[in-house]
Amino acid sequence: MNLALHPTEERMLTVAMYLEEFAYLAKAEHVPRARCPICHGALYVIGSKSDKLKPRFSHISGERLCCPLVRNGEAPSDITVEQQADAVLAQRNRERFLTQWQWHFAFMKRPHHAPTLSMARFIALLDYASARNLWAYEELKPASVPYILLSYAGFILAGRQRGGRWLHFWFDSSVRDVHDLHTPRRSPPRFFRAHYTHPRATLLPSQQHLFHMEEVSLSQTYLEEAQPAVNAEDVGAFWTYLRRAEA
Repeated sequence: MNLALHPTEERMLTVAMYLEEFAYLAKAEHVPRARCPICHGALYVIGSKSDKLKPRFSHISGERLCCPLVRNGEAPSDITVEQQADAVLAQRNRERFLTQWQWHFAFMKRPHHAPTLSMARFIALLDYASARNLWAYEELKPASVPYILLSYAGFILAGRQRGGRWLHFWFDSSVRDVHDLHTPRRSPPRFFRAHYTHPRATLLPSQQHLFHMEEVSLSQTYLEEAQPAVNAEDVGAFWTYLRRAEA
């Protein structure tokens, strides 16, 4: 990977930036290590002295970590909702979200999010959020829900050009419960979009197919914008879903 967290500061840096700042300590006993943006584990630089390899960050070889960026690593579990089920509260939060569903759907489909997200997938994610008890979280902010839904989505096919590619969204390891997104904290949560090539031998990609990762800013203001345009077919499909859900 080419991006990592600074060893002591809450900012991202590239391999080149890390080497420029810390290369002089290469022979020191304790070299400040960049941190994985997802699991926050220590990273090493591979290929910094090679003429053939492009320098990159890497986790410690052989370790099986709960990190989607580690080869053969384990993906983190979906965000939990440590909240007792409350049907009345869940219905209220869900209805509040649905009153602006066009904003949420269009926001999730923006170019820097998941532009190929279908209405069918969006509806499936809403039902999955219900199964996860998301709507019962008392302090739930509607503007945070699209990010949670994207993290629930797993792999999203982003196109078949040049062999195809997939997207996957991850929060960093400081976010394990929905409460972590809604409580004051010294360092804000981070959200990432990972890009994968289309595998030849399997249906879905794995870590070895990862070729790019970028941080996505967490906006809380998009609901204040003018109502976005949603095509008639998607509008019809969503209203059909609502009628069935209310029947």
